[in-house]
Amino acid sequence: MTAGQRPEREQDMVACINLHTITREEAQRLESLEHALLGYVPPSGSLAAQAQAAVARRGAHPVTKGAVLTNLTLTLSAAADTNQ
Repeated sequence: MTAGQRPEREQDMVACINLHTITREEAQRLESLEHALLGYVPPSGSLAAQAQAAVARRGAHPVTKGAVLTNLTLTLSAAADTNQ
């Protein structure tokens, strides 16, 4: 594995977050988790920032919700994203 490359499992956790269906509450929780893990506000380009941007772009448009993101899924995804 080269520098900057994430293990396949971590990539899978980040990939399991669907930016087309993530809710505002899930995006906020993801940002909060990444903030806690990093110790500072997640930078632009982070999964949390991408999720917040996706929710902002959708505005008030309703989301057809697929699977609900559990706290465990959000936590593992946040941890995987911060391990870059």
